[in-house]
Amino acid sequence: MKRFFCVILTAVILMSLTGCRDAELKVKKEIIDSYTSQSEADPETEPLPLEGKTVVCLGDSLFGMYRDQTASTKPIADLTGAAVYNAGFGGSRISYHPYSGYDAFSGFRLADAVATGDWSLQQAQIADGEEYFEDQLNILMGIDFSEVDIIVLHYGTNDFNSKYIPLSNSSDPDDTNTVCGALRYTIKKLKEACPDSEIVVSLPVYRVWTSPDGESVYAEDREDSFGNTLYDLCEEMKKAAEENSVTYIDNLAELGIKQSNARDFLEDGTHLNKEGRKLFGETIADHLIENFSEN
Repeated sequence: MKRFFCVILTAVILMSLTGCRDAELKVKKEIIDSYTSQSEADPETEPLPLEGKTVVCLGDSLFGMYRDQTASTKPIADLTGAAVYNAGFGGSRISYHPYSGYDAFSGFRLADAVATGDWSLQQAQIADGEEYFEDQLNILMGIDFSEVDIIVLHYGTNDFNSKYIPLSNSSDPDDTNTVCGALRYTIKKLKEACPDSEIVVSLPVYRVWTSPDGESVYAEDREDSFGNTLYDLCEEMKKAAEENSVTYIDNLAELGIKQSNARDFLEDGTHLNKEGRKLFGETIADHLIENFSEN
């Protein structure tokens, strides 16, 4: 504290000797900044739990739609101290997508690209995706995956929303035309390509649909063409994660978003608002710290 007052006193003396207001402000800023930087460099400051680690977040619009200071990846970085890459592509699925502009950015396709280092499929289809896809792809291609510590996979809601994608195929557990088959395939590919990386499966978030007559249809009631709800999909995704020895985040349970408060966290029934993104990011951060912190 005494040191701080000395610094401020020095600033005041220097300002009194300067006739120009701009110069006064500059001197004050330089001295205060110097003090602040020294304080931040204090060796006694405890490091954040995952400081020095690298996290890559692959997924759909819950990552990719917002890439600013309100993005869901921001609290992950702030709370863990890790370098966090937002590599989300809105509209993408974990499984096959019939539209090439989205299929190239499906989870299993990105896993193939990471494993082979060949991004030609994504580059060829970039013009058919969303406008920001090019920036996201450039981020991905610039990552050295041999140095990545944690890969977070957030997919499933767009697969479910199509209503026609099976959860699994008993005769082909890794069938990329199914949700859990594509998830298994993606995990295995990433494990082969990044054997030192931890993989985390982030399950879909609560959703609200609107019926043709304008009524709200909540996640508990919405069914795909096979009679499955979003909850059923999440249960199967949990099993696929467990089979491959990776952890998962049950966002339906852990975020606390439900029918009674969904409008407080969702901006359109699908995408999270600012508060929802903060909650989502904090939940992921808590999981990463709990499972992978060495402190």
